[in-house]
Amino acid sequence: MTPGTLTDENLLTPKNSNFLVAISPIGGGKYDISGCDISTGEFFTGQTSDPIDDFVRLSPAEVIFPFSTAEEKTIMKLRELFKSTPVYEKIYHRTDIAQVVSRVFGGVIDSATATKNTDCAICLLAGYLFNTQRGASITFRAPYTWGSGRQLLIDSATWRSLEIDAPINDGGACLIDVLDETRTAAGARKLRSYLRDLSGDLAQITLRQGHISHFILNPDVSGLLTSVLTSVPDVGRSLARLLSGRGTPRDLRNTSDFLNVLPRAQLLSNRLDSNFSERFAEINTHSEFALQLTRALSDDLPTFFRDGGVIRDGFDLSLDNMRSLSNGARETIAALQSEYVSATGINTLKIKYNNILGYFIEVPSARADALMQPESGFIHRQTMAGNTRFTTSRLIELDNDIRSAAEKASAIENEIVNQFLDYIRTISDDLLSTADLLADCDVWLSLACVSDKYSWVCPTVTDDCAFDIVGGRHPVIESVLRSRGENFVKNDCNLNTCAIALLTGPNMAGKSTYLRQNAIIVVLAHLGSFVPATSATIGICDQLFSRVGASDNLAAGQSTFMVEMSETANILNRATNRSFIIFDEIGRGTATYDGMAIAQAVLEYLDEMRPRTLFATHYHELTSLVLGGGLRNVSTLTIDVREHNNEIVFMHKIIPGVANRSYGIHVARMAGMPQTVINRAECVLSALESNETQLSAPSQPVSPKPVPVRKKTVVSDELPPPQLSLFG
Repeated sequence: MTPGTLTDENLLTPKNSNFLVAISPIGGGKYDISGCDISTGEFFTGQTSDPIDDFVRLSPAEVIFPFSTAEEKTIMKLRELFKSTPVYEKIYHRTDIAQVVSRVFGGVIDSATATKNTDCAICLLAGYLFNTQRGASITFRAPYTWGSGRQLLIDSATWRSLEIDAPINDGGACLIDVLDETRTAAGARKLRSYLRDLSGDLAQITLRQGHISHFILNPDVSGLLTSVLTSVPDVGRSLARLLSGRGTPRDLRNTSDFLNVLPRAQLLSNRLDSNFSERFAEINTHSEFALQLTRALSDDLPTFFRDGGVIRDGFDLSLDNMRSLSNGARETIAALQSEYVSATGINTLKIKYNNILGYFIEVPSARADALMQPESGFIHRQTMAGNTRFTTSRLIELDNDIRSAAEKASAIENEIVNQFLDYIRTISDDLLSTADLLADCDVWLSLACVSDKYSWVCPTVTDDCAFDIVGGRHPVIESVLRSRGENFVKNDCNLNTCAIALLTGPNMAGKSTYLRQNAIIVVLAHLGSFVPATSATIGICDQLFSRVGASDNLAAGQSTFMVEMSETANILNRATNRSFIIFDEIGRGTATYDGMAIAQAVLEYLDEMRPRTLFATHYHELTSLVLGGGLRNVSTLTIDVREHNNEIVFMHKIIPGVANRSYGIHVARMAGMPQTVINRAECVLSALESNETQLSAPSQPVSPKPVPVRKKTVVSDELPPPQLSLFG
């Protein structure tokens, strides 16, 4: 067993795939990859120039690579991020590698073509599986090409910062927590697969929106499908174990339960939308086999096939006869023991059984002398410390009969089970296709339930650079607030006239949330989902970038500022005018003038490229570039701040305009900073704003009257109460 070759359900997470991925450099900055999940038979191949980004989304259980490439830069980074295993050349540089590939993948790929280059990822993967699984039969489905078709590409830093499938902080919530209301394990894995591979194809997105709309508009159909899906077991993994010889009676039961669900699923064919109706109508229920398997399996199945008792009494006459003979002989043994007790007068005489002697008679050694006599009819077998063991010719005959009957019963049962397994093998492709169809349906039903629950809307997705969100919300924060009975402040975002919005405003007012919610709306739109907004028009994006938060990578010798600059460089080098970018506080990790210079240069660079961008900053001086006409494609936004009863209220509302201050000292007071520090900061700030360059320490703390800031805010009738603690 290795992390990527697990099949036992107790070692796997039902909602997550368990990928084993092989990677091999092929030159020119490209890498050949091939991966599989042997617990389900999923199999893919392809090439990538961004393996770090792809693997972070894929989250493989194990990465394998040629031992000779262990020091290659990208491979070293993958080794830091994932459990990895180097593979020696002798495992895949073999003269019979084509036969190995054919044997492992069962003919689902052209082994002759795939093995022209023995350094390819397929050879690496096949050699590794052949070496570790030792002849186990693994059934793979036809491979798909990784990263094929039009996609919305997301780099690793963006994937993490948007918390799509995992929270940054332990105990937090992420996007998948809101989206996943699937009823099946396969559906949950399918949803994660769609998130990893966001579509950039308008027709495909429209088709998915149609699925969701149909379920929302037809709640009765949704209810019927829900009742079907709740009865669907994880047959994909059960079939994989059965076909590889690692299955258990429980996997056979799962197959039976799955077959029994299919007639109910087929009845929905004329109730679903046209695409699903056609696919559901083609479901083969295998009704005769389903009935036979249901009749055959016992109500109480053993843990393993070798334990016997898989087939119920009454299913097969010959099996029943052998079981009857075996059970009847055991009753005869009990009667024989009573007879021997009466004949010998030894009340402690017992007839016992072990795998070496079979059935034997055991008496205390102190009473054994009488049985040692030849005329007693007892035959000595074994002398123990306190007991002596005997047998008789009659007991030997019964032992042989019982063993023979039990062996024959086991052989008959094994033959019946193997016949079932052979038939399952012939229909496995059909069963897996049907399971995949139900999982697909489960995904869109889940998103329909979420959309209906949170009042999401179907976005208008176009093939241009449009971006107009009305009443947008952050789905994760909205879900948390809703659980507390609180409301989320909605905000608009229109980048149609000016592709770039420069956002200024105080800390704790909601800038970071605003940036992230619009990026997540882009993700949901490309998933084909409805979005958390009142209305939305979104043009197809080619890439999504996020530069938010601060992080060190001290082990790699990278400071917070170096990480920030590296991620910013990656964005600027890869972005196009079809991309969507969010920047949060570029240049804050260095000296003020250096940071401001970098932020201005980045903003000017974006102004020329015109990608749809939200650019949050505390460098208010940058707004003069916009107001002065220096940046043609940039608009200004700020956070609404009100004064009420001589207090400052953060409204969490995005409005056109610029901020005149950051209120950093007020946030420091809210955080519990000592009052003497707050007073001194007020004094220093006043001096700086008066352009005093020489500041001297006062003889005693200066205590100007502070501007009070409260956490629990009062808002107008038009706006729900803001939630300060949930905004960065």
